[in-house]
Amino acid sequence: MKTALFLDIDGVLNSEQYAKTLNRTMIINGNGEFPDIDSTAMEKLNTIINQTDCDIILSSGWRFFPKIKEFLQEKGLCKSVTDVTIGECYSRAEEVALYLQNHKYDKFVIVDDNDFDFTRRFPFNFVQTSFQDGLTDDKVEMIIKKLK
Repeated sequence: MKTALFLDIDGVLNSEQYAKTLNRTMIINGNGEFPDIDSTAMEKLNTIINQTDCDIILSSGWRFFPKIKEFLQEKGLCKSVTDVTIGECYSRAEEVALYLQNHKYDKFVIVDDNDFDFTRRFPFNFVQTSFQDGLTDDKVEMIIKKLK
C-alpha cells in the first residue's frame, strides 16, 4: 500500500514551546539560515515513518529553501523527502489536491498547524497540530492510524 505524509515544518517539527527552550521568541530568523528543528519532534516523525513507510511530501514554505532535503536528513530524518508540492496554487489545500491528481496514493495524511482549507477539502486526512506544541504523541497516534 502506498501512503504519503504531507509535511509542514513550523508548528510541526518546531514550536513555540521548543523556541522557549532555546531562549528565543520566534523560530524563524531573517538572515537566510535555517532555524533549528526540535529533535524530539523529529523522533516522533521518524516513528510515523518507521511504522507506516509513508512517502514524505514537503508542503511547508520551507520547501523553497535550497538544500532543505539534506538539512532535514542532517537533523535526523530517517528517510529522504520524496517530493515537494508546487507553490503555484491559491492555497496549500489546492497544492495538495493538484499533487494527488498527479500521484497515486492509497492513503495520505496532511499534518500542518494551519488549516489552509484542509478541513473542508480533506476532512478525514488532515491532522492539525498547534504552533504552541508542535507534533505531540496523540497526533502521532492519530496519523499512524490514518495511514495504516
